[in-house]
Amino acid sequence: MDLTRTLAVLAGLAWTIGVAAIGTQANSDPVGVHYDTINRFFTIALLLILAFAIRVRPHLPDLGGVALICTAGAWLAGNVLEFWAVLATDLHTEKTADRLGESEAWWGSSVGWLIFMVGFVTILIAAVSLAASQRSLRAWATVPLAVAGSAATALWAVSPLAAAAAGLGLGLWLIWVSTLNRAGSRLEVAA
Repeated sequence: MDLTRTLAVLAGLAWTIGVAAIGTQANSDPVGVHYDTINRFFTIALLLILAFAIRVRPHLPDLGGVALICTAGAWLAGNVLEFWAVLATDLHTEKTADRLGESEAWWGSSVGWLIFMVGFVTILIAAVSLAASQRSLRAWATVPLAVAGSAATALWAVSPLAAAAAGLGLGLWLIWVSTLNRAGSRLEVAA
């Protein structure tokens, strides 16, 4: 297995485990006591996705590759702003402040989430662009994988199991992306 495919698998696994772990904290109101910590560990998954996007970008059509890097960048930037930058303040993230009954929360929580949400738009652009570049009906079947995979971040408030199941979709989509090349055809994988 080459480095690109290995990064795709690792990123997909880290994403799936991460959204399920966050789901164990986010599916209650208020959120669980480990919500912020687990989101900080989730940064590893986001770094792996960014490393994958950078690694695979030269092999992808322009729009799809750029949109994939924008997705990874938005997800990582939003996560860092919400869960890491708050450590330099005396405040808590919005959800933790709510759980603790505090009236003031870190402003970066809302802004970080908005930045993270930009990734939902750009992953749709990446998925549609990459599917279109393949000129095959089967490639279009991968678009729902990317959408469901990113929707796992909404499903973590419903159930850890639902988040994990949807999260697998992103992992499968990343593996599919690792097989593409700029010419619009699939890469030959050496045995």
